[in-house]
Amino acid sequence: MTLEDIGNIALICSASGILISAIMVAIQFRTANKLFRIQQRDARMRGLNDYKTRILHPSVADLLIRGRKSYNDLSEVDKLRFETLIEMAMPSVVSIHRFAHLSTVEKARAEGFAMLHTMDLTDSPGGREWWAARRNEAVIGSPARKMIDDLIGPDGKKPTKRENRIA
Repeated sequence: MTLEDIGNIALICSASGILISAIMVAIQFRTANKLFRIQQRDARMRGLNDYKTRILHPSVADLLIRGRKSYNDLSEVDKLRFETLIEMAMPSVVSIHRFAHLSTVEKARAEGFAMLHTMDLTDSPGGREWWAARRNEAVIGSPARKMIDDLIGPDGKKPTKRENRIA
């Protein structure tokens, strides 16, 4: 065995070591990505559970029912509480929208869920009145703002799907 043969064996060993290292790094990236997704999902669920806990209180549930019926009939304090409840729910919509674009969840499913969640909050007489009155002052992200505009229009007067079917 010559020195050249020993050099070739060492070259093969070093190349296989590099290949094994690259495979290990890829496995670590996949594991870290899964962990990140789980942490993000847990954070969203905690936020949603906090929101649901708040709205399950009888006084808050009553406020949501009255606000969805007519925003303009609420007192100034109740209007502020109603706006706060909607604005508390919007980050979950924005995060769902963001994760759909980051491909951490199936895009069509995530956007459909975000749309349903947004529709549930805003596509009611009170939600439309709130959007028409407070659109420019609402503290929500641009994806949620665009989604609401697409659903009910910037002035809150876009017909609902049910109204389109009747017409």
